[in-house]
Amino acid sequence: MKWVVGAGFDWTNTAPAEMILARHVEILRADATLLTLFGGVAENPLLIRCCPFATDKNSLELASVPALFATLPSTDRQPIPGANRETVTVRDVIRFHSEGVGSEEPIWEPGLLSVVSHLIGVVQSAGNLPYDTDTNGADVGIVNLSTRVDLQQVSLEQIRGVDGGTGANLWDLSVDFGYRVNVNAKTIPPRLWPLVTVGA
Repeated sequence: MKWVVGAGFDWTNTAPAEMILARHVEILRADATLLTLFGGVAENPLLIRCCPFATDKNSLELASVPALFATLPSTDRQPIPGANRETVTVRDVIRFHSEGVGSEEPIWEPGLLSVVSHLIGVVQSAGNLPYDTDTNGADVGIVNLSTRVDLQQVSLEQIRGVDGGTGANLWDLSVDFGYRVNVNAKTIPPRLWPLVTVGA
């Protein structure tokens, strides 16, 4: 948000949850299969979108479907000795057209759940969110931003009918991941503990 950056917010005071979301999206964009599916004809990684506040899904503008975007539906911070533990929920949303999710599909052919399974594998394979600190000039090597990631739930929601009522409907398949991160409680603003320990 330009008005936040204009008020002096930068890398040094970015919220831990926003850092987790950013690294999560980078990992999705780096996967060749997801890029083929959701990057458009040009396989543009920026078409895998970062939309932290996509709570009103009807107003979210996406160029085309199928589309993949990541949101930040919730975060929770609890005190632990010497730090805080934060649970950051990142929701990946696959938006697609279908006449109806109850329609028959051929057996033994990969479908949407195969895409979901791949997405889960991509996220879990980098569940510690390895981050190269050189990206922001610290240059102290790679640190893991998260202690673990858990698959929380997979859900399906019909968004609206499209195409002038021709029967094609817009659906969102959401995959929620819970990242556990440690946050330094002694600094204002709070910083991800792995970055504090290396001075990044």
